[in-house]
Amino acid sequence: MIHYYQELERMVWSACATCDCPEPVSADAKAEIKRRAYDMLRIQPEWRPQVSMQTISEHDGGDFLVQTQRFESWPRIYGSALLYLPKRGAGPWPAMLLNHGHALQGKFRSAHQTMAQLLAAAGVAVLVPDVMGLGERQAIGHAKAYEPFTCGTTVCGLIVLEALGYFDYLRQQPCFDRDRIGLFGNSGGGQTTMFMCGMAYEDIALAAPSGFPHTFEYNARKERQLCPCTIFPGVLKQFEMRHLLGCLAPNPLLVAAGRGDPMIPRDVVLALHHRLQDTYRTAGQPEAHELLAWNGPHSWETPECFYGITNFILRRFGLPTLPEGPLPKPMFPEDEQTLPLPDDAIDMTALAEHLTGNQRRPAADIVDVFPPKHIPAEEWTQMPRETLAILAQIASFVTP
Repeated sequence: MIHYYQELERMVWSACATCDCPEPVSADAKAEIKRRAYDMLRIQPEWRPQVSMQTISEHDGGDFLVQTQRFESWPRIYGSALLYLPKRGAGPWPAMLLNHGHALQGKFRSAHQTMAQLLAAAGVAVLVPDVMGLGERQAIGHAKAYEPFTCGTTVCGLIVLEALGYFDYLRQQPCFDRDRIGLFGNSGGGQTTMFMCGMAYEDIALAAPSGFPHTFEYNARKERQLCPCTIFPGVLKQFEMRHLLGCLAPNPLLVAAGRGDPMIPRDVVLALHHRLQDTYRTAGQPEAHELLAWNGPHSWETPECFYGITNFILRRFGLPTLPEGPLPKPMFPEDEQTLPLPDDAIDMTALAEHLTGNQRRPAADIVDVFPPKHIPAEEWTQMPRETLAILAQIASFVTP
């Protein structure tokens, strides 16, 4: 079995060596990276949804207000969000889209509430929607959702498209300054933010992805089962993470990570940072790219992390920064359930069918979606399914 791993290693290195992605230093190069991102994620620009929101309730946080929002992105794809609104000034306020990661609590996770409260009290509005399949949207599907791939799209692509819809919504609201709309998020939210940098760079004022930016090459070689939202078919031949993030230059970009992150080694993050520094130097704004390496784990937990990200956003929006101090207490319990999905709601796979026009087929794991073609089918039954799934997963990053 070791020879199959060795063959995969050769495939990975060959794909990386032959990747011909242009550096994001010209309008044409950025447009090409954007095209490749849509192509790899197997989505179309015209699928980008028009998000509509309705305020259900409002809560007073002292220096800010929190509105509970019910939204619909595509027809019958529902969700809920928290919109944090400053009381400081009359607006239009700068605003941030917070893309959260793999938190079952979704928008109610304490870390997300803390980050949003810090920014809202300092004068920045924050929208925190539940990601598909998480928070109050778990029935929509996400974990072990392989059937969207059988329709001809990707789980990550659908999540990114919806996030682009949220970003459009913020830019359309008169109470927000459309020239000062940014985005951030940790882990899976850092992943979404990163892709958006390569797909909406014309409109993003600043971005602060954390807990994910590193390299697709390292991600591909992980020998643990990845969430379906972290499967990127054929990406190694298309582009690297630095290409997506570099599209944002010369606008401000903070890449952040915990020094104790067990999933993404610090050295890989530093390598990404150095390459982005070169991109920003070429763009004539070397100081616009920053790195924050906090003393802590993968998740947002420490004051250094919260204040580091918050103050980057405030400083770049021209607002006074905050002295590091006690963190605000979350307003809502993490297990809060306020807005169940309507009865006519559809799930992620039904959405994939609707957008692509293709019917689903059963898929229990990645082997059913991207069978490892470098392994003879007659040998599949001779190895554990988990091993076969890891081999299929690695191969999917090379061969769509």
